[in-house]
Amino acid sequence: MKTAYFLIISIFVASIALIVPPKVSADPGGSLTQVKCDNVSAVGFTAGKLLSAGSYDVYVKLGKRGQSANVNAFSINQPNSECSTLVSDSEMSGGEWRRISSFTVDEPQTVIFQLFSDEISASLDANRPSMLLINNDNPICSPNPQCELSINGEVAVLEPSSALLSTNSLRLVTVDDPRDLDVEEVRYFLDDKLQYTTETLEPFDMRYAVFAGQDITRVIEYESGQLAIFEDTVPESYTSSFGDFMFRVLRATGGSTILISTLVVIAVAALIARWIIVRKFRQQQWNIDHGLATSDADTIVTDQQREEMYKRERIIKLGSLAALGFGAIVFTILSIVLINSFVLKIYRVEGVSMQDTIQDGSWTAVNRIPKTVASLNRQQYTPQRGEVVVVDAVYGLTDTTTAEDSKQSIIKRVIGLPGERVTLKDGIITVYNKQNPQGFNPDQNAKWADTMRTSGAREDIDIQLGSDELFVSGDNRPESIDSRYNGPLDIRRVVGPLLIQP
Repeated sequence: MKTAYFLIISIFVASIALIVPPKVSADPGGSLTQVKCDNVSAVGFTAGKLLSAGSYDVYVKLGKRGQSANVNAFSINQPNSECSTLVSDSEMSGGEWRRISSFTVDEPQTVIFQLFSDEISASLDANRPSMLLINNDNPICSPNPQCELSINGEVAVLEPSSALLSTNSLRLVTVDDPRDLDVEEVRYFLDDKLQYTTETLEPFDMRYAVFAGQDITRVIEYESGQLAIFEDTVPESYTSSFGDFMFRVLRATGGSTILISTLVVIAVAALIARWIIVRKFRQQQWNIDHGLATSDADTIVTDQQREEMYKRERIIKLGSLAALGFGAIVFTILSIVLINSFVLKIYRVEGVSMQDTIQDGSWTAVNRIPKTVASLNRQQYTPQRGEVVVVDAVYGLTDTTTAEDSKQSIIKRVIGLPGERVTLKDGIITVYNKQNPQGFNPDQNAKWADTMRTSGAREDIDIQLGSDELFVSGDNRPESIDSRYNGPLDIRRVVGPLLIQP
């Protein structure tokens, strides 16, 4: 009876928890707006931001290296919709920031910025124009060509937080003074692979290095979303010792070793406890058999005592049944939470961006074990190229105060890995890395080539991925909004690969 109750309650709770799994989509994207300012009407790029009072310098950079075009830019103050021209028919390039104008905000308010050019394709892709705002009351840097700043005596490149590309068509960025920002964490990369994190900036721990010449990247991430990036290399004089090798081995397997050791200790403790209980029972039975103790059967019980014993047994049984039911509910809920968080998570696919590989409305399971194991070992999980993954996507480098509100679970295929360059021309993707400096086509002879639908020849994209960024795309590329349009994805937001890879 107890087993039956346990199974019924467990199945009921599990059914409630699993009957409506989260949905996974693939098509968040910004929108182009109609610019109407000073009698100019054209399709352009737009973004808005809440600015504090002050004077600002405005810089513009086109989205693709080598690109050049004449642009017009406007600002519209809210809520009176007062429109001001920032620049008219001024030549901009994709290789450097160029100052176009300055403006003043008298009081904190939301300002809308719009940019257009007859020479730039009026379509959304990852190489959208960028606009940089620098407060003249505290000029942090003068972009030439990047925004560089000395932090603790070392030169860092600032990557400011930007407008979300999933809701804005213009990449709008602002630079904040690092001295006024709280550090969230510092990440240390070796050849674009995360090695460890700290709470404050420190010199790179050379015990992680394998050989001289490896690329070292230290990244300070501030709570605002802004990054400070320090680039370096392992000195030519460096040699790795056996102690360094053992350190790397222990760091790579430390979490798994601790988990396995804990499970072994629990198992041994359970065996010891069982041995003690069995030994105690056998000793008691031996004493009864040899007349050194009496059993309950030898005790004379009256009818009244028997009735009281029966009532107590009923109360104990009911209490045990209630405790068992409550335990079953708690156990089932905890099991589902733990399974969803660390082992397996079920999603229902919405959208056609992965057809014909994955159909709209189908169900899929995400394997969370690889990321769980990586977390236990204090490593960053990096999916393999070609894997289909689910990502809690926030596109681009964003202000973390709005990132969570913009998060959306999407399902895509991994095309570009951290540190790589990805280009798209005439519908063909080319990936450049250290192993393939001349580039290669990841779609060529791939297992997904038979179900993939290629995109049109109009696309022309060139993206350099950061140390913690992925380039993803849907298999139905004409219908997929992905990194080709909204830029790279933060690798830390990957939920995991599909359990069965299509």
